[in-house]
Amino acid sequence: MTGETVECFNCGHANPAWAQVCRNCGVPLRPGVARTAPTGRFPTDRDSIISLTAAFGTIAAAIVVGLILANINPSEPTIGHGSASASGTSAPVATFGPEPSPAAVATPTPAPTPVPLSGTLAFGTGIDGSGNLIGKTDTFAPRGTFAHLVTNSAAFGTDKIGERVVKIAADGKETQVVDPASNTIGVSPGAKQAAIGPIATDQLRNALGGPGKYRMEVYLGKKKIAQGVFTLTGG
Repeated sequence: MTGETVECFNCGHANPAWAQVCRNCGVPLRPGVARTAPTGRFPTDRDSIISLTAAFGTIAAAIVVGLILANINPSEPTIGHGSASASGTSAPVATFGPEPSPAAVATPTPAPTPVPLSGTLAFGTGIDGSGNLIGKTDTFAPRGTFAHLVTNSAAFGTDKIGERVVKIAADGKETQVVDPASNTIGVSPGAKQAAIGPIATDQLRNALGGPGKYRMEVYLGKKKIAQGVFTLTGG
């Protein structure tokens, strides 16, 4: 110990002569009091323990205050939990499933395009001396006459044509009454027209099976070249 300073027996720090405790470690510096060096790693005297306790208390208080502040100001919500809406509830998260299979759409079957016929068929009550049709009509009453004229766009190229007759019922059902293979008409191969008739309507009605609506079709071999519809009235 010098005249101006007192050396701390605990840490060796030089303190003023008037100091009561070490300014470095806090050990009391009392003249005349026996100084016992600490035997452990930490000081065991009352003043040092008080100083250390105060320091630890300050640190613990700081930790508690930090935890309280953390609870008052929570961190932002984690991405994926949904963002808070104005009402305080989490916004719903949209979910997407597999795309529905499109419903099968039936493709309409196109109607067959009718094959254009190369000739025409007209009906009347007779044929004049030049082979022209007279009294053109498609409705024939009893005790009358029936005639028809076939006109093709080119020469027939054969000596006969076939005629098929179909009866058309009120419900649209069709029944063949004359087969073209057995009902043939003689024509000139180089001609484009053929006049057939006249015959009595009563005879025709009996041959076809009574009054009704009929369709006549004209064939060159198996090729249909003309057709027309006529009606037989009466009982």
